[in-house]
Amino acid sequence: MFGLNYGKALIESIIIVFVLYLITNFINNQIPEDKQLSKKVFKRRSALICFVIVFPIIIGIKFTFETLWLFNSIFLAFNNNAVSFAIITTVFYFFSKKLILKDKRIRASREVHFKKPFIKIFRIFIGITWIIAIIFISIPLLGLERLQGQQPVFVDIFYLGFIWAGFTVVFDMLVTMLINRIRSIEKRIPERPLKYSMFSGGLISFGIWSIQLVIFELYM
Repeated sequence: MFGLNYGKALIESIIIVFVLYLITNFINNQIPEDKQLSKKVFKRRSALICFVIVFPIIIGIKFTFETLWLFNSIFLAFNNNAVSFAIITTVFYFFSKKLILKDKRIRASREVHFKKPFIKIFRIFIGITWIIAIIFISIPLLGLERLQGQQPVFVDIFYLGFIWAGFTVVFDMLVTMLINRIRSIEKRIPERPLKYSMFSGGLISFGIWSIQLVIFELYM
């Protein structure tokens, strides 16, 4: 049983670290080019942070929780992917300030002065990940899954609610871009500010949707 649990923790760690790498690069790529951090430097340094620094940290944390919950069930509340992702997102943020934003090539090209868009968006993203993590911590701590009686799939359905929220936000962004493309050139919104506003708005919308999902689907 222990091998299976630790094996699952290892697989989950690999997946969430890889997802973090994709998301951080996606965020940087959505920023207007004149305010982006160097894509080449960012990809190399973000890969270093994710797979060399963050990965061992999250492996240690998940293995620790996997062991401790056998002695105290309260640790089971913290042994979920939402908490793990919030932790590694925060860790990535602090290491990125040391290894990416202070890179000599970035500083030499004056791109360090344009770091604020990435930092601003990523801070919002971190906030959303911790809101979701706290929600999933509260489910076992408050015994809310037990309130569902004969519905053991409640938590899985709740996960699907977040997946549906993310899918809807992405779908709305794609539809907005499509509508903008088919408009006449005179009425078309410039692509760079549109992408930046859509991405920022998408993160905020997902956060608000997550909060209402908790209020109406979980606690009420």
